[in-house]
Amino acid sequence: MIENQQEDTIVCPNCKMEGPKTMYCLNCGYPLFQQELESSPQEEKEEVSMEVEAEPPMVEEASNQTEEPPTTELGEEAKAVADESSAELTVAETNEEQPEVVEVEEEAALEPSEIVDEPSGFVPELAVKQVMEDLKKSISLKLWIVDLIQEEKVKEDHFRRMFDGYVARTDQCMSRRNEVLRRARDVNDLEKALNEARVGLGELEIRRSIGDAPDDEYQAKAPSFRWDIKNYESEIARRRGEIAFLEDLTHVMTEEEISRMREMADKTVGALDKLASSGRVSQETFNKVKESLEETVESLKELRCID
Repeated sequence: MIENQQEDTIVCPNCKMEGPKTMYCLNCGYPLFQQELESSPQEEKEEVSMEVEAEPPMVEEASNQTEEPPTTELGEEAKAVADESSAELTVAETNEEQPEVVEVEEEAALEPSEIVDEPSGFVPELAVKQVMEDLKKSISLKLWIVDLIQEEKVKEDHFRRMFDGYVARTDQCMSRRNEVLRRARDVNDLEKALNEARVGLGELEIRRSIGDAPDDEYQAKAPSFRWDIKNYESEIARRRGEIAFLEDLTHVMTEEEISRMREMADKTVGALDKLASSGRVSQETFNKVKESLEETVESLKELRCID
């Protein structure tokens, strides 16, 4: 078991701690899987460089073809092609780093943090979005550490300390999310004020139509009513969008992350009995993990990550 741990370890570039090769650093939560994404452009860059180096012989062959008698149209066309190829090669040699820039841009488009399926027409505030990002990460880490103990990649004493930390972090993130959601749902006063503004404008319109409200009174009060109505409607719409965003964790997850989290949840819950019967952990640890995972599954259902 010790040999397997040595083969699967990795040094976190953020906290410099060595640990199991996982999606996130078990010490600081740094996304270790990004290192694999960042390494792929370098390999593609080397392949592009090899292709560029292989092109000059082809240009030389084209140049040799231009030595044919220029009296025919075919010879003139071959010469023109050779000139264009030579010009393109010159441009490629002076811009050798261009392929690297293109590859980096394509990789950046695949970053999970940029692929967010937000409610239509709603852009969450950065603070609200961060709440959900933190909650996603804490739940992922808690599931991941349970997966590691099942695969015998961490010792029980290390597992318990780290698991307790992830449980506390998840509880804190969930509490923050619930508080923000509670405030967003508190729209009774706004709806009441909106209704009063609409009624006030309606009464003013009726009084004006029957000659009970002079033009100067209408011109003084109507813009104020309309301004209130517009702002109340805008704020209520913003809060409804925020509610929809906070109720669904998948708004800050890619399809791959959603699939991986569902798979991890099913795997960890399904292996609990084997974990207890194997004797790898004490009964006390098993009871704690089981209770926490059951709460996590219920939270994921509430957050619409699993059915």
